[in-house]
Formats: sequence, structure tokens, C-alpha cells
Amino acid sequence: MKRCILFLALSVCAPSVEAHLFLYENVECNLHDTRKTRIEFSIHAPELPTAVARGIDPASVDETWLQGLDKETIEVLKNEAGAFIRETFLLQLGNEEWIKKCVIEFESVDRIQHPPPETQLPSGCLLATVWINNPESSLPLTVGFAPTAQKRLMVAIARPAAFPEVHDLAPGESVSISLPTPPPPPVVPEVIVAPPSSRSPWIPWLVVTTTCGLGLGLFLRRKRSR
Repeated sequence: MKRCILFLALSVCAPSVEAHLFLYENVECNLHDTRKTRIEFSIHAPELPTAVARGIDPASVDETWLQGLDKETIEVLKNEAGAFIRETFLLQLGNEEWIKKCVIEFESVDRIQHPPPETQLPSGCLLATVWINNPESSLPLTVGFAPTAQKRLMVAIARPAAFPEVHDLAPGESVSISLPTPPPPPVVPEVIVAPPSSRSPWIPWLVVTTTCGLGLGLFLRRKRSR
């Protein structure tokens, strides 16, 4: 299943995906991997501080805007998007808050400037990804929105062999998600170490002596037979 399934779901729910960029923040929780959950944030870069300070009109941005920015500007926008995510979204596993300490990954500058043909990100959006290792216990993942947020939040939950489950949240609201149970760790075979030998140190000498004695006896016997 391709990335950014959220936008496919939105295209069914509304006539224009781009219109939602001014009304909604978008998050997708991908539950296809039983070991870890991928959480993707789609951040509309023209609304970040650097773009606003430059007088960029978010409504006029097309798919070439990000591609035409220099590396330094894209890096600044990525940093601003990361700060925005930590300030605006709730990401909590059980009672543990993750959004403040988790690693937020962005696509490389080269990929942003030269996106693949199959990309489904709307124009002007940066894709940010957070990974969470699925707990062995049944701790739920809570995804939510700050009460001070300026938009609504659209959360899409992608499960195997199912159409995305979409939640429309207002500022201050959240949704609880049951995560897949990870498989048990592989069983490591027990290595049995043989105990050290308890033979007496004089046994090798006994073997040597016995061998020599037998050899000497055979020699004398042959000599007598002659």
C-alpha cells in the first residue's frame, strides 16, 4: 500500500484535497508492520515562518515551489516543521509522551527537489515520519491535537487489508489506537558447554609407558624367535 493513504481517503470525502490543507493538519498511522508503527505528518510548508516572512501565498503554491528552493531554505523549513510538530501534536504511548523526545525524520533535500513520480504528497508539503516500536503489552497509542491549534486534525489509520479509518478531530481532541502485538523474540538455542576434563595428570604418562612396554615386549619376542 502506497504512502500517504490519507490523501486518497480525503479525496473520497471531499472534492478537493488541496482545500483541506488550509483547514486541516494531516496525520497517518500505518499499522502494517507488527513490530513498529510508522506515523507520518504532512506539513504545508508555505505556512511555516520562513515562507510567511518571504510573503509566499500558500494558495498559489504548486508542485514546483519546493523543488525550486535552495538546500539551505529547505533545511530551515524542515527544522521549522519539526518544531511545529512537537508544539502542535500529541503523540503518547500509554502514559509516556513521545512527541517531545522522538526522532522526526524528513525526506532528503534531493528527494524533495526531485520527488519520485509516484509521490502522493499535495503541493508544497513536507513529509515527516516518526517510528514507534510496538509494545509487548496492550498500551494504546494516543494521537491528538493541541487546544491552541489553528486548524482541525485529520487522522488516518491504515491497517492491512482495510480501507483507512479516518478521524476528524477538533483542537484539544485525540484518538486512541490499538497497536499490533509484536511477534515474540526468536528462541536462542541453549549452548551446552562440556565440563573441563577431570583426568589425572599421570594418565598420559601411563599411556606412554604402556605403549612402550608393549613395543619392547614385541621386540624381545621377535628376537627370541630368531
